[in-house]
Amino acid sequence: MGAIGGERCRPAGAGTSPAFLTWLARKALSISYGLLYHQLAPAYDLTSWVVSGGRWRHWQRVALADLPSGRVLEVGPGTGHLLLDLLDSGRNAYGVELSSEMLRIAGRRLRSRGYEGRLVAGDARQLPFADSAFDGMVLTFPAPFLDARFWHEAERVLRPGGRLVLVLGAESRHWPWPGALEWVLCRLAGSSDWSTGGEMSLAPGLTGRLVDRPVGGGVARLLVAERGGKGS
Repeated sequence: MGAIGGERCRPAGAGTSPAFLTWLARKALSISYGLLYHQLAPAYDLTSWVVSGGRWRHWQRVALADLPSGRVLEVGPGTGHLLLDLLDSGRNAYGVELSSEMLRIAGRRLRSRGYEGRLVAGDARQLPFADSAFDGMVLTFPAPFLDARFWHEAERVLRPGGRLVLVLGAESRHWPWPGALEWVLCRLAGSSDWSTGGEMSLAPGLTGRLVDRPVGGGVARLLVAERGGKGS
């Protein structure tokens, strides 16, 4: 198994994809997210388990080691599993979610563990939080809202020195094809901006890099980004 992303996210000038592939990826992802986060929300956990060969939760949790302690925001917590992990780890964690169906499911899960008031309805591209409100931010797997507006919002709500962790995708020896998730993300973000090494500018004060982390007999690829400046 090769390193994920090596052929999917090419630097500028290395044969970037035609515009129709970007359009197709956006369209397919928008439809699938629309179904899974609304009409098919009750089947989300089962679908994720099947698609990942039972490794979905391992792939989610790989983000924890790169996240800071303190106040952390999960964008798009879905059914709430990772948000619960963040809270159980002692972090002062919150989730922002646009889907009312997911808010209900995640809300029930958190309340059953004694966590109240941790979910906020809102759009990732217009986050309902103050400037520099969080030490960390986390997202797992590609989403249709990863655009310039989101990156600027991420920079705004992170404190100086704060960190964003995005799990792009994963591959294992036994289940290689989920790495295609990262291919989709590359199409969404603009493949000329995503390379296998070095730093990339996501917003004027937000710089990221791609890193690989071993997980569950395979490798997960993460985007780890930090807001410039010094923390308090």
